[in-house]
Amino acid sequence: MTRRSAVAPSVSKGLGLLPALVLALIMACLALLPALALLPATVASAAAVRSTVGSSSVDYVSILSAGGYALPHGWRLTVAATASPKSVSVTASIAHAFSPGSAEEHQWEISKLPASSVSSIGAGSWRVNPPAAEISPVFKAFDLTFKTTSRSPVACTSGSETEYKGTLSGSVLLDTGFRSLGTVGAARLSFNSPNLAVLDHSCSQRPVCASNTVAWAEVSASAPTSPAASGVTMEGTDRIVLTRATQLARPANAGRADVILGVGPPPSLNGKTLSVTTKAVSIIKGSATFNIDMSLPPETSSCWAKGVEHTQHVTSSLASVSSSLHAKTLLTGTIATPASGEGTITRLSYS
Repeated sequence: MTRRSAVAPSVSKGLGLLPALVLALIMACLALLPALALLPATVASAAAVRSTVGSSSVDYVSILSAGGYALPHGWRLTVAATASPKSVSVTASIAHAFSPGSAEEHQWEISKLPASSVSSIGAGSWRVNPPAAEISPVFKAFDLTFKTTSRSPVACTSGSETEYKGTLSGSVLLDTGFRSLGTVGAARLSFNSPNLAVLDHSCSQRPVCASNTVAWAEVSASAPTSPAASGVTMEGTDRIVLTRATQLARPANAGRADVILGVGPPPSLNGKTLSVTTKAVSIIKGSATFNIDMSLPPETSSCWAKGVEHTQHVTSSLASVSSSLHAKTLLTGTIATPASGEGTITRLSYS
């Protein structure tokens, strides 16, 4: 699937310092502006990758339990799977919503699983069943079946893509490692709707215009694995993401991301200084100041809004950052960005 954002070139330059999860979040938000209100990390991680379906064609397939499965104490479990001819990744997330726009999410992902972990069991239906030895001890069980109830084609400028809605059921047992939750899921469960799947054969789509948008990102210069922060202004609100990634000892190619979503007013730009603050209702507290060190050459590209072609304007800057952004989580203590680091600022408009 080729979902191009008109802003991808500049953002990619400036955000190379960020962990992949944060970059995926920002890119997905920008690609879907202004319709997207708040993007869960699970959706970002479920971007389609290639899978062999049938005997002669190579397609992209992704499966996502967007509706989730209710857990005790207000938590909700979602799962996703992405597949390629050579490997598969599976993801499970638990999320807890707070005030509007604020949430805590913890996401486990295991990648480079055998391609046989996802198999087609009929038109628009798949089974996700990775070998137990390659997902233990994170998963005590992961065996799910997606069955289509409806399908719709996606408009592509080239290639093709089909989106499916359906049922997702089976068994998922996730060992969270958190004393208060332990193992979550069930040996028999059905995820609430919507459950989604995407089957894509090299679909290219027109870039969506981003209007009056500011994207910013911060990461430690000395410790790239430290918690990172990023934000995208959408509909008059700064959607802030605070994330911390941990590589797990077992199994191979497994990791956990702790992701906090918060909100703030649109950041203010005064000369070469961008100021980021948070709202009182946000789980993320504190502020950050970006002092622009260098501006990159502006870029333009074609984009589309309501079927009409426009010109996307992108300006990006590199900055030094001082920050006190932090969040007190329910499960992992306090996540806080480094007091100083490097960052980027990207401003978007179209004409």
